[in-house]
Order: sequence, then C-alpha cells, then structure tokens
Amino acid sequence: PINSDYNWIVGTDMYNNPIRTGDTYEVQVCLAGTSNCDESNQPFSIVNNSLVYITYSGGFCPAPGCQHPIISIDQNGNWSYITTSGPRVGQLSSSELRELKDEITAADFSSIKSDRSQYCPSMADGVDVTYTFKLNSINEMLSNCTYDIPFNHSLFVLLSEIISDIKN
Repeated sequence: PINSDYNWIVGTDMYNNPIRTGDTYEVQVCLAGTSNCDESNQPFSIVNNSLVYITYSGGFCPAPGCQHPIISIDQNGNWSYITTSGPRVGQLSSSELRELKDEITAADFSSIKSDRSQYCPSMADGVDVTYTFKLNSINEMLSNCTYDIPFNHSLFVLLSEIISDIKN
C-alpha cells in the first residue's frame, strides 16, 4: 500500500471553487494513473452555518495548484481563516457581531447588485472574490466577477476591517 495525504479544504473542490452546501456528495479516491479506486460508503452533506463566507480564486496562480484562503464567520461570531498553512480560529466581539448583522440586514442587495461587472479580475491575474451572506431570510452571493462590488459601501468597509483583524 502507498500512504499519502491529500490536503482538502472542506467546502471547495480541487480548484478552490466553493461546493454548494446542503447537497449530498460521495467521494471517490483513486491511485494516481490507475482505475484502482475506492468510494465512500455513505453519502455526506456539507453544512454551512456561516453568516459570512468569503472565498478567493485566481491571481498569479495556475489551477489546480491554487489554494487561496477562505474566511468564514458563523452566526455566533466564531470565525475561521483557512490557509494552506492551516486554520486559525477566533471570535468577533459581541459589538462587532451586532454591527455586522446590522449592516447585512440594512444592506440593499438589489442596489449592490445593480452594477454588473464586465470581467473577472482573474482574467488579468487579479483575484476573484465571492461573498456569501446568510442571515434570517437574507441569502445573497456576490462575486466581483458578476458585480462591481461597491467597496465603499458601509457593509464592505466593515468587512474589510474585520478581515484585516482576522488576517493579523
């Protein structure tokens, strides 16, 4: 038998694209270059309790070798910052969490989504960013490939500050 590890950041495929939560999946593992495979015995689902989920892709990184960070903040303010060097975890203060929830609730996502993007930043070696917001009846996904995200909007200003704190 050959023993080896594969580093899989849960919730993404091998190209670091987000995998939809709630769907049912199975895993198949094959010995490289052969049809010698084994499959999962039971299907599984990926659950997401995230308030905010942020993924990055593209940049000066040829696929499939890219493994950009993932930032997740759950409904209770617990955050995880997942990078190739491993995950870091922490918690927002109660005031930060309250402010973030207030900003998400107050955001006019129809207006935010009114300006369509003409291209993906990764087309010019930039980084594509996808934001997912889930709070009560709000379930919004915004990508800078699809929309010109207004980074001067108070929600994104606050998120920028929180992300900066999480990364440092």
